Amino acid sequence: MKTNLDDIPNLVRFVVKEGCSSIRLLSLSPTGRALETYNELKLDQKDATKLNKFLTDLSEQENIEVEGGFCTRLSHPNLSILRGHAGCYAAINRVHIDAFGNVFPCTASSGRPIFSAGNITNVDESISTIWASSPYFQLLRYYQTNPPKRCERCTRYETCMTGCRVVVYHEYGDISVSNPSCEGPYH
Repeated sequence: MKTNLDDIPNLVRFVVKEGCSSIRLLSLSPTGRALETYNELKLDQKDATKLNKFLTDLSEQENIEVEGGFCTRLSHPNLSILRGHAGCYAAINRVHIDAFGNVFPCTASSGRPIFSAGNITNVDESISTIWASSPYFQLLRYYQTNPPKRCERCTRYETCMTGCRVVVYHEYGDISVSNPSCEGPYH
């Protein structure tokens, strides 16, 4: 995030010096304590470019793997793919259950009631019931295999999937909109 961007090079150099061979970068999500300040804390294009250059130079100069999950690689495409995170698998092969039993499609969506698919502490809701019948999970699964018209023939759809649904909802108020900032379609 903006407040620690300039600290990242020193932190990374420190962990490399200590013998780390791999680092995972995680982008800020508009959830939790960052929800109210996300727009001020998120990296703008200039900051993301600066960080991408540093990370690219680092991987070329040092023997270190810099990895990112799907959402992080949307802003930092030069990162290696974190195992199991080649695409957005929210409600496809993962869920996030918070300390209160609320079930979310992914960690980035945790804490946002709009993304909750149910609660496993309710008598009627088991994780298998939520997994199989949550309308929200069904919508995400449909969206994964049926891209918006604008994205249907785009060659980048497999890698961008029109962006992170949590960020798209935060910025545009609709989880089903294709990312308006996309410069596609790329045929």
